[in-house]
Amino acid sequence: MKPTGFPNAEPKIRQALLLSALTLSVTVAIGEVASADDNHPYGHNKWYVSATAAGGGNGSAAAPFNTLAQVQQASGPGDTIIVVPSPLSVPPLDGGIVLKTGQRLIGGGPPVVKFGAPLVSGGPPVVGSSGLSTLPRITNTTAASNSGDAVRLADDTDVENLVIPGPYRGAIYGQDAAGLTVTGNDISGFDTSGTAGFVVQPFYATN
Repeated sequence: MKPTGFPNAEPKIRQALLLSALTLSVTVAIGEVASADDNHPYGHNKWYVSATAAGGGNGSAAAPFNTLAQVQQASGPGDTIIVVPSPLSVPPLDGGIVLKTGQRLIGGGPPVVKFGAPLVSGGPPVVGSSGLSTLPRITNTTAASNSGDAVRLADDTDVENLVIPGPYRGAIYGQDAAGLTVTGNDISGFDTSGTAGFVVQPFYATN
């Protein structure tokens, strides 16, 4: 029932209620995103790992983990893991990592590879080193974990902008995994174990 003497009161009340609901919705959404970045239990989290970090970190940008095992254990499906670049004088993060469904494993900093013009018309681009003095590097130098693979993929995972030198077996390995994105990584010297049957012929991968 409309209040007497105010013929347009009902539409105005509805508009006010709708505006309040929209404001509340936007405020909650912004709050959840901010909390997720701070590793809040709601939403997808963002974790940091660095080869130069001190022990006792909590995986935040200010206090990264210093091992791949720590970030693998702490992270959950859908989370983003960022490998912080470190000087070339510092050994890569070792031990490998097994991703969970929907995770993103991203090397921080600028692109680690550069693409030049094709040698022949219509051919693949020439790929070279970026020449950076700090790089987001990981590896797995023994078979003690993940059979020596540096990265084990799961469904809907994304691996970008990493340098992976000299893993014991595969640099980035997935079996029956779907919905993958693997791009812009610098991989060299993989399968140092010479594992029988693990032979990868030269190929070009495009997105």
